[in-house]
Amino acid sequence: MPTIRFQVLYVFLVLARDQRSILHFNVTAHPTAEWTGQQLREAFPFDQLPRYLLRDRDAIFGNGFRQQARGMGFTKCCARRARLGRELTSSG
Repeated sequence: MPTIRFQVLYVFLVLARDQRSILHFNVTAHPTAEWTGQQLREAFPFDQLPRYLLRDRDAIFGNGFRQQARGMGFTKCCARRARLGRELTSSG
């Protein structure tokens, strides 16, 4: 997300698919694997884990993030491909 000063901010967003609501979000200019893992812990603090965790294929969701997610109790941590190209070509 670019800012008015053309800086890039990164948004971590957790959505409840069944309720179509935002469970947790945070913004940073410099995301790290540790920051991302902390956001996951803050989004699900009391063992209220969903069945699946869908994420994109960014490098920030590497082995450390996957191990932390499994340690929290996530059984499925699936990467999804972005469909931006398909959406751009079909929107015209």
